[in-house]
Amino acid sequence: MPIDYKNYHPKWSLISRMIRVYRAHNRCEWCGARNGHPHPGTGSRVILTVAHIDRNRENNRFWNLAALCQRCHLNHDRAVHIANRKYGSETKYQNGMLFQTDAEELKQLTHTICQEKTNPDNSTRLTECSPRHVPPLPELPWLECLPDPLASPSLITIQRTSVDPGTIEPPPPE
Repeated sequence: MPIDYKNYHPKWSLISRMIRVYRAHNRCEWCGARNGHPHPGTGSRVILTVAHIDRNRENNRFWNLAALCQRCHLNHDRAVHIANRKYGSETKYQNGMLFQTDAEELKQLTHTICQEKTNPDNSTRLTECSPRHVPPLPELPWLECLPDPLASPSLITIQRTSVDPGTIEPPPPE
């Protein structure tokens, strides 16, 4: 499905490129598939996209964005796609956020995957519901230190102090 840029930040193409190329080095941040190469699991050509982890298009903080291959992005948005198919996409979004009216149902959709099996008469039935595997977010402590490029420049202040280099202690080992 093509992207509708009017629903995203005015500089979305720049933000997306920074995440895909500079931070993720043209690899899926969850499975490691390389952009433009065959996917190790599916064999289809990988096209990296940027996903909002909390599914809020207005939250463009770097820690909330991830460069994902098609497979990881679709798995991440599976609950939204199921809800869109069930209720219709027009009735459930406000400012890019899914309404939480059916919180229990949404939670169940997010955390389970039901596999379909075909019966001899070509009808399908749902079986083997299992917990969904959501890959953990990578540890990126250096991102916390970076200023947010979308923040107002007036919010960033720099405090300069003179420090004797001999008095600086190294950080404790973790």
